[in-house]
This record gives sequence, C-alpha cells and structure tokens, in this order.
Amino acid sequence: MKKSVFVFLMVIFLGGCTTPQPKNISNVCEIFKEREDWWDAINSATFIGYRVAGIPGSVLATLGVLLIPILIVILLWIVADRFYHSSWIQGALLGLKPALVALIFYSAWSIGRVAFDSSGPILLALGAYAVLRFSRLHPAFIIAASGLVGFLFL
Repeated sequence: MKKSVFVFLMVIFLGGCTTPQPKNISNVCEIFKEREDWWDAINSATFIGYRVAGIPGSVLATLGVLLIPILIVILLWIVADRFYHSSWIQGALLGLKPALVALIFYSAWSIGRVAFDSSGPILLALGAYAVLRFSRLHPAFIIAASGLVGFLFL
C-alpha cells in the first residue's frame, strides 16, 4: 500500500512540473519560439553573461540555465536504473505494455480509416507487412519504397 501511495504522489508531483508538449518537436528553433518563457530565459542568461564577462560569461550563464534540468534528468536516470528490477516497477511496466499496444492499434485504425480509400493502399499495406514479416529488410527501406510506389502508381 505504501508503494502505491508513493508512486501516486510521484506521478502527481512530476505531472505538475510538466508543460504541454510543443506542437513542432522536430525543429528546436520552433520549440523556443512556441515557448517564449524558455526563449526568454536562455536569451536573457546568454545576453547578461556576455555583458558581464564576454563570451566565456555567455557560455557559463547559458550552461547555468541548462544545468538544473540536465542534473534532474541524470538523477532520474540513475534512480530509474537502480529501481528498474524492482517488483513494483516491473508490475507497472506489465500494465503499461498492453495500454501501449492499444494506443498503437487505435492510431493504426484512425490512420487506416482515412488511408484505405481504395484497393491500392490496402494491397500496398499488405505487401509492406509481408516484406516486414518475412524478410530482414530494414523498415526504413519499406517506408521509402512505399512512398515511391505511392508517388508513381497511386
């Protein structure tokens, strides 16, 4: 019971520390434009560090802003590595795996409803699945080949 309460409190605590995920995570510049407070913190620290001590000051001030989040991630990594084999973490992972499979199926269903509007995409999907299932070809090649087939024939 104590472990359940501890896990619940940790989830609540860590959940309160998070911000919503940025909309465009593939471009670092867009992340900082979307999160103006992040941009202001880095920009202000770099500017003030430069004004006080030149280039070394700007580097140290920027690292000072980033150091705490980096240390928190390292600490969480150490804790996660230490407790990974505990029974309650393994139990949580056993519960998460089916939920993740359900999310993947739901995503496939949502995309499939839109993508499979004729027999061509269905045949392409079945062919891609067969190649993935029965060959050792890397999935990136399947994705590239499917894109080429779609461009040329669908």
